[in-house]
Amino acid sequence: MNHPMGVAVYSNNLYVHDRYNYRIQKFDLSGNYISQWGTYGTGDGQLNNGGGISVDSAGNVYLADTYNDRVQKFSPAGTFLAKYGSTGSGNAQLNRVSGILFDGSDNMYICDQFNHRIQKLDPAGNFITKWGKNGGDGSYGSAAGEFSGPLTIGMDVSGAIYVTDYNNNRVQKFSPVQ
Repeated sequence: MNHPMGVAVYSNNLYVHDRYNYRIQKFDLSGNYISQWGTYGTGDGQLNNGGGISVDSAGNVYLADTYNDRVQKFSPAGTFLAKYGSTGSGNAQLNRVSGILFDGSDNMYICDQFNHRIQKLDPAGNFITKWGKNGGDGSYGSAAGEFSGPLTIGMDVSGAIYVTDYNNNRVQKFSPVQ
């Protein structure tokens, strides 16, 4: 591997984002290699310096394709299925996507790092909401609820969301988002 960036576990499989080899590697939980997919580039299934990796309730694998400003969706076998987002600052647009996670309803939460906000999309990739400074308008800040480079995201069993606010050197906690 060359700079492994993230891991996700689902159904006795471990998915590793092998960042500078521009691929996802799949292993069993004993560490035995199963498969890999991805190459460098901008096309469907190609990667450019990705970030976080996550798995939905159906076992589909999602990668924050950071420098391509999108999230890519793959089957558990590595077949490209869909992409979400495009470059920009509008709703469901991204600028250096980094962390991603899913809630119990398969809504996707995305760290939109250079837009300094979190976005929530439904399972089909439709925009639901965003938050950050000025309602997530793309500006950065350091007050509570504002971000300067949100990088990773997690959720506890109650649905509370935790975000690493990279340039503000802190972790922020948010109530479950509707």
